[in-house]
Amino acid sequence: MPFSFAEAVEHAGVEVPKRWPISAKNRSLLEHCFDRYLQTGGFPEVQTVSDELRTRILQEYLDVVLFRDVVERHAVTGTTVLRQLVRRLVRSPAATVSIHRLYNDFRSQGLPISKDSLHAYVAYLEDAYLLFLVSLHSKSEARKTVRPRKCYLIDHGLARATTCFRAEDTGHYLENIVYVELRRRGLPVGYYLTQSGFEVDFAIVAEGKPIELLQVCAHLGDAKTKERELRALREAITETGATSATVITLHEQGRLDIAGANVRIEPAWRWLLPGSGTLRNLWY
Repeated sequence: MPFSFAEAVEHAGVEVPKRWPISAKNRSLLEHCFDRYLQTGGFPEVQTVSDELRTRILQEYLDVVLFRDVVERHAVTGTTVLRQLVRRLVRSPAATVSIHRLYNDFRSQGLPISKDSLHAYVAYLEDAYLLFLVSLHSKSEARKTVRPRKCYLIDHGLARATTCFRAEDTGHYLENIVYVELRRRGLPVGYYLTQSGFEVDFAIVAEGKPIELLQVCAHLGDAKTKERELRALREAITETGATSATVITLHEQGRLDIAGANVRIEPAWRWLLPGSGTLRNLWY
């Protein structure tokens, strides 16, 4: 795995807090570290290099995975489609993946590919640890099967190295960071859709039911955004009976009571560090 945020902080020579709360000076320092982590990703080799060199190194990583871990290992011959598939998946972290839609898109471009081959290519990329697929959380296996899975990268820095950054991408990179951290902790997760069709990014599952819901949103300052994100949580809490939830943002912090559940609003830099949250004590 690439560096976690805590490991990136230590690599930068900054001490990870052992006690909370922390001073305003330390908070500012950690916020700066996270801004850097959001830009560079977690691969050790690119932590202290220029933007130009970082982009070149990460693009080389992609080429190595593509040709050594997929093409050579699995004797793939359709490299044109494979390269386009990788490009589309890497440039859209935290997006849903529909093989049917990909198949139609490639066919419309005149690229000969079967759905079975696309399924195989995505499986090869997941096996190479380039990306991970997350299914809908549902008690119905049929519903899980028909719903597309969400795709997350081993490191969000790969996305930044392959496309021009847009401000609206920040939330997707933030969601990718949160997923990789959940995976690093070994937590079983799925995404959740309410009966009204609103999405909660992650449901941490134990004994077949969600015990913690996580919503990731770069900013809650906009009233419409806040209402949309919290409405999804409100419905999900009511439907699942989850007793706690967390909204992970870039900077906001606070607590809310939603549908009888305790909802924490935490900046990502704090949520990612040891000892910053109540549920974290169960995982560390």
